[in-house]
Amino acid sequence: MAKAKPQRKNRVAAAVYEETISNENIIQRKIRKAQETITLVDINDIKELTCEDGTIMYNRITYPSNKLKELSEDIKDLNNKNTGILGTGILNPVMLRNNNGNLERIHGSNRIQAAQMAGLTQVPAVILDNVSDIIARQMRTSENMNRSDLNPYDETVSVLEYLKMACGFETINNVKSFINKIKNHSSGKVSLNEEEQTLYKNISEIFEKSGKYDVASFSDRLGLLNLNPLIIQALKEEIIGYTQAKVIKTNLYKDEDIIKIIDILKNNKMSVSKLREEIKNILNQSNDKIIIKRGLGASKTYNQTLNKIYKNSSEEDKKVLDKKIEKINKLYISLIEEFQKN
Repeated sequence: MAKAKPQRKNRVAAAVYEETISNENIIQRKIRKAQETITLVDINDIKELTCEDGTIMYNRITYPSNKLKELSEDIKDLNNKNTGILGTGILNPVMLRNNNGNLERIHGSNRIQAAQMAGLTQVPAVILDNVSDIIARQMRTSENMNRSDLNPYDETVSVLEYLKMACGFETINNVKSFINKIKNHSSGKVSLNEEEQTLYKNISEIFEKSGKYDVASFSDRLGLLNLNPLIIQALKEEIIGYTQAKVIKTNLYKDEDIIKIIDILKNNKMSVSKLREEIKNILNQSNDKIIIKRGLGASKTYNQTLNKIYKNSSEEDKKVLDKKIEKINKLYISLIEEFQKN
């Protein structure tokens, strides 16, 4: 197995990590001081957090659409009564940073969206000065981690981005690779050099401070990043949970089958065992899947191999496989019909 290099610059990474660990009290002082002044800000003037390298910081943390609508209605009702902060109907200000004259949102995305839906043009905001990218990411991640309704996909990506910035990784993929390497190290498959051991220690300390994960438990979440977009959206809409998402990912590969099971789950709460039964029913109704299960020589090993190939194929390759399986299916049906006639 090739070694996954951490891809970090020692001195820069060490400095960034120390800033993350040591500046928590400074952050709190900044927030307390800024909260003394809450300002009404035009929604159109609020920008996305832009890092020094020009990338937009990840924050696709959203309410399910029904909850966003409820929040909007609450804001509109309170606004009509001239209550909430500065009479806006909003009970908590959004958090912004002043980045060279640009007002960038640290957190408050749902409040801003709901306010717009309610017809507001301004929101109450706390504006912070001199906030670095890593501190902004730390504040955003801490806010999200404390939410009870945070969906597991967005939480996973947010934590990965925070680790990337806090520990000096070049990309999120490098973080994923290193966490997988830590997992293999824990099972005795690979060893870590001195630099990697230090990095492992830093990551472990960050997880310990979050109080929610350790490296091992978080590594299990990485599979969420490879989910079908339909499953990710269902997670965000709270139609399915983490365990259900894993079951669907393992057993269903075609969009039409995934759509079927999600439609069933929209109006039905069900256990994992019941979910497996519903998936089995869907598969039994799929001609292509019947071929995979029955038509290819009734060999369990062969069927498992073909299923694995299909599961790990790109969407483009799956389309090619679907066409070939369809041809086999037609041949299979014609053979059955021919022998039934005889």
